[in-house]
This record gives sequence, structure tokens and C-alpha cells, in this order.
Amino acid sequence: MRNLKLYLYAALVLTAVIWVTGCSRGKELYNFQTPSIYRVLGTVQDSGGSPLPDTAVVLNNNPTTRVVITITDEDGNYSFVGLDKGDYRVTPQKSGMGFTPKARSVTLTSQSKSDIVNFKAIR
Repeated sequence: MRNLKLYLYAALVLTAVIWVTGCSRGKELYNFQTPSIYRVLGTVQDSGGSPLPDTAVVLNNNPTTRVVITITDEDGNYSFVGLDKGDYRVTPQKSGMGFTPKARSVTLTSQSKSDIVNFKAIR
């Protein structure tokens, strides 16, 4: 009986291997994507160089038009983490204020996984 169970188990495993091999021929059976390890971060300051808290910073991915918004902390810092590589546009927004630069384009690649984008308010 034990030999029969081992034989059936071996036959089942062999069948599964043959089936998976046949099904995957010419196709990607598993799609293990690289984890999103890219990031954009920076600081927003007022015209005098002091941190500018509670400023919205908008990140949009140019090809997909995906939009993500974060708010600067009490030190004027912001960050976008867990991004995919690609082209992005970073834009700060606060009522009654303009910024320099007005917006900035960023390209994240396997060679450039992180970018720092700082902004300064102008009136």
C-alpha cells in the first residue's frame, strides 16, 4: 500500500511538471515584478528659507496620469516612496503662493532610483 501511495504521488508530481512546462511554453508563467523601490523627496521653504509646512505637493506620472498628493511636515519635508521607474512631474501648491521652480520633471531609472526636488515660495 505504501509503495502504491508513493507511485501515485510521483505520478501526480510528474504530471504537474509536464503540464506546467507545456502550459508555459512561449508564455510567462509567473510574473514576479521588481518591488517599487523608487522615490522622490524634498523640502519646501518660504521666501526667507524657513520650512513651509502644510504645503500640498503633487506628483503625477506622465504616461499613466496617476496623481498622488502629499502634505509637507512641520520641517517642510515631503516624500513619495514605493514608486515605479518612469517619468514624473512634481508640483507644489499652496493658496496665495507661487514657487520656484514652478514644477519639475523627474525621471526615475535603474541608475537613478531617487531624486531630490526642493522648492522655494515666491510672492
